[in-house]
Amino acid sequence: LCSPEYNIPPGQDELKLYALEWLRDYPLKTLLAGGTAFLNADSIEAIICDQDMDGDEYTMFHVLRSWVKQDKGNNLQTGKELISHIDLHFINPVNLNNVVKRCGFVDLSLVEATLKEIEEISANQSPDEKEHVLVEGAGKDCVNGIYALKEDDIGMRSEEVMFVKEAQEDEHCPDYALHLFKSKWAIAPCFDTSNILYLSEESKCGTSKNHHRPPEAGWKTIAGTLPAPTCTWKPSKEDATKGAGKR
Repeated sequence: LCSPEYNIPPGQDELKLYALEWLRDYPLKTLLAGGTAFLNADSIEAIICDQDMDGDEYTMFHVLRSWVKQDKGNNLQTGKELISHIDLHFINPVNLNNVVKRCGFVDLSLVEATLKEIEEISANQSPDEKEHVLVEGAGKDCVNGIYALKEDDIGMRSEEVMFVKEAQEDEHCPDYALHLFKSKWAIAPCFDTSNILYLSEESKCGTSKNHHRPPEAGWKTIAGTLPAPTCTWKPSKEDATKGAGKR
């Protein structure tokens, strides 16, 4: 902690630099493991504003929330002021609704406005701009195409992941879902996901937004037409260019 913004006096610079780099590289192991209890208002502000922290906006929100909870009576107002340094647009809408809204130091109108903007941006995105999977080579031709990630859909369980290919107006076929439930990936019509056309039992974990990615190869034909497809996962345009809120 030798940089001026952390208000650390001179001396033992090498040790302080090591401590600062450790904080930046491992915020979950340090700041969110009780480390915020040792920070004053100036230090927490410096950390929230530090663009070298290895954490996204939601991690920084948790750091701030942890610090506010240490002494809510004295820290609440500072938390309300410092939230302006965190871009809520990079936080998942589910977390905005269920966590950020209830923290006590973020204005509800700010959360609602952010949710509305996220919804408008998502509605105006084409499927290939969103996180998606390109399905190719299936014997059933109308299955092939771009499947966009369906986020936070009503009725979906927390462990379920679904990508959807919506039928175009000139197509005489239904919408198709590429979905994961428990350990199996399947491609099926949206109106009847039990009617599995192609299946893979490999659950390949990805890192983007903590979602799973479908396996590229190894698919089996069930009720579809041979051959089985390949599936290529692609990040959203925003994730690819901005690192999904990564600082």
